[in-house]
Amino acid sequence: YWREWDHVPTGNLTIEVHCQHFDQLRRRWSDGKVQKLENIIGRFLDAIPTYLAEIKQSRLDNECKQRQIKKAGDRRLLQKQEVENEKARRTELMKFVEDWETAQRIRRYLAAVDARLTEADASPSNPEALDRWLGWARWYADYLCPLTISREHPREPLVPINTAIVELDLT
Repeated sequence: YWREWDHVPTGNLTIEVHCQHFDQLRRRWSDGKVQKLENIIGRFLDAIPTYLAEIKQSRLDNECKQRQIKKAGDRRLLQKQEVENEKARRTELMKFVEDWETAQRIRRYLAAVDARLTEADASPSNPEALDRWLGWARWYADYLCPLTISREHPREPLVPINTAIVELDLT
C-alpha cells in the first residue's frame, strides 16, 4: 500500500548505511547538538572501504557456504544412487538364482519324462507332438537359465494356406 507522509524539516541531516553485514561497524552519522554532519563527513568516507570489504567478505562467505551445501547435496545424491544401484544388483542376482532354479526343475522334469519314455510299457499317443513339446521345453529351460546361451526358439514353420478369392474379405 502507499502511505502519504507529511515531511516536517528538522534541520538535522543523517546518513545511514542499511546493510545486514555490519555488526560492529557504525551505521549512522547525523547532526547532533555539538557536531554537524558536514564536519564528520570525512569519517564516513574513510569508513566506506571498510564497509565494502565487509560486503565482499560476506559475499565470499555466502558463496563458500553455497558451494559446501551443493557438495553435501551431491554427496547425498551419490550415496542414494549407490544404495539404489546395490539394491538393483541384489534384485537382479535373486532373479538369476530363481530363473536358474526354475530351469533346473524343468530339466529334472524332462529327464524324468525321458526316463519314463524309455520304459517298455510307455508309448506316447502322438510322438511328433511330444518331440515338438520336448524341444520347446528344453529351449525354455535354456532360455530361463542365466548360465546357458539361449538357442533360437523352436518355432514350427508357417505353412502357406491357399484361400479362394471369393472367401477373402477385401473390404
